[in-house]
Amino acid sequence: MDTIGRPTIVLHSKNLVDDTARGKEVIVTYTYPKAALLRKPLIVAAGVGALFMASFLLGQIDVRIGK
Repeated sequence: MDTIGRPTIVLHSKNLVDDTARGKEVIVTYTYPKAALLRKPLIVAAGVGALFMASFLLGQIDVRIGK
């Protein structure tokens, strides 16, 4: 259900030395657009709605052979 693609993470560092970084925490911050938060739930809701609409319309078709 990926609509745009997969996200990628790029890390940049300055003066990274193994002795000073060993055993310490790495804090990663990022921004996430608000439209991306709603993209997947809206696609799922639209798909379920389309499924219900299709089943309703198919149920309305008259398939009787005679009157």
